[in-house]
Amino acid sequence: MNYILITGLPGAGKTTVCGFIREITGLHSINSGDTLREYALNRGLSCESRAEIGPVFLNRFSDREIYHILLEQALSKHAPIIDGVRLAVTCRQFLRENESSRVWNIQCEAQRRKLRLRTRLLLEGHSHDRIEELLEKYRAYDRDENEIRSLSDLIIENNGSFEELQKRIRSVFPKTTERSGSEL
Repeated sequence: MNYILITGLPGAGKTTVCGFIREITGLHSINSGDTLREYALNRGLSCESRAEIGPVFLNRFSDREIYHILLEQALSKHAPIIDGVRLAVTCRQFLRENESSRVWNIQCEAQRRKLRLRTRLLLEGHSHDRIEELLEKYRAYDRDENEIRSLSDLIIENNGSFEELQKRIRSVFPKTTERSGSEL
């Protein structure tokens, strides 16, 4: 199977883009954070927030294990779209092992991302002090961004409206539902 890896910094709009792709194509997807969180929980580790999944996971497991965990989940769910790949090593493994896979990088201005993250964390019920702590943890995800961008087949700017983003995604998938995972 070939894969589309949806990458980008926290708050860039990866999951929103993934939702549009699913809606347009009818393809299945998995979320990297949810997959890794479930994997960690099944091994006795817990994460209080989405911001802590990566650091908690990497304190116990190798970054190279992420590829195998995501691949297994994607295969079991028949999901050619993988939302939220954050490490360059994971992108390189997918590209090496699945040659026709693609990396799509979602870009968004830092202030807009921070506002989205702050809103998400408020909706999750975190206090203002805890939000600042979690925003700092999210900054750890910035480390591979330049390398991931260099691996990207497509860079999607997400600084406008919801409708503008949807229009950009539709331009990539002009006529939809006839695509299958093997054609990606």
